Amino acid sequence: TGGLMIYIDFSDTPRALIRQKTPEFVRYDQIDAPHVACEGPGARDPKVWRDIHWPYWTAQLKDYGLAPSSDMPVCVERFELIHPPSPAALFWAKARAARPDLKLGDRYRTRCIGGTRETNQLILGYIKSGEKVGTFPLPWQLQKTGEPMPKPGDFTIQLDIDGTPQLVVRTTSVAVKPFNDIDATDTAIDGPPVRPLEVWRRVHVPYYSQVLTGLGLAFSEDMPVCVERFELVYAP
Repeated sequence: TGGLMIYIDFSDTPRALIRQKTPEFVRYDQIDAPHVACEGPGARDPKVWRDIHWPYWTAQLKDYGLAPSSDMPVCVERFELIHPPSPAALFWAKARAARPDLKLGDRYRTRCIGGTRETNQLILGYIKSGEKVGTFPLPWQLQKTGEPMPKPGDFTIQLDIDGTPQLVVRTTSVAVKPFNDIDATDTAIDGPPVRPLEVWRRVHVPYYSQVLTGLGLAFSEDMPVCVERFELVYAP
C-alpha cells in the first residue's frame, strides 16, 4: 500500500509513475465486475477479462511448473497515476540502455548552455563533435539557485533551448579559480570560436554580468569561476 512503481515499455523506457493502493486477494472464480472495473476499457467485462487472462496466466505459470486453477488467488491491485516521466527521465533511461558499461545510476543533472537558440545549437554541435570538452559555471549562480557544485563523475543531460534532452556528458575534472586567473589553457576546452582568451573574456563578461544581475549580484574580476571539463558519453 502506498508503494511507488515505474511502468516501463519493452525497451525498458519508463512510461508512468504510479502509487499502489490497498490490494485485495480474490479467488479467480469469484472475480466479478467491480474487480475488473480497474482494468482498461477493453477488459472490464468479466468474461472478456477471463478470456484474456486465462491463456496469459497459463503461459506464465507453465514456466514455473504450475497451472492455473479456478480457485487460485488473484491479487486485485488498484493504483493511481502520479505523473508521467519527464523527458529527461525518458532520455536517461535510453542512455542507461545504450551504455550499460557506464553502470549509470539514478542521479543526473540537467543543463542548458547558451543564452539564445542559435548559440545553444552551436554549443551542442561542438560537444557532439568533440570540439567542446568543458564549460564554466559560476559558483555564485549555483549557490543562489540551490544547485550543487559539479564534481568528477557527475553526469549531465544537456538540453536544447526548448528543454529537450540532446546528449549526456560526464564531468572529468573541476577547478575553481578567480575570473581574472582564467588563461588560455582553460579556455582551450571551450568551442573553437571562443578559445582565444580575449574572445572568451569578451563573450563571458557580458554573459556573466546578465546572469548575476538577474540574481541580485554583480560581476567582478576576482569572482570564482568553475573550470569544468567533461566527456561525451551518449548522443543518440
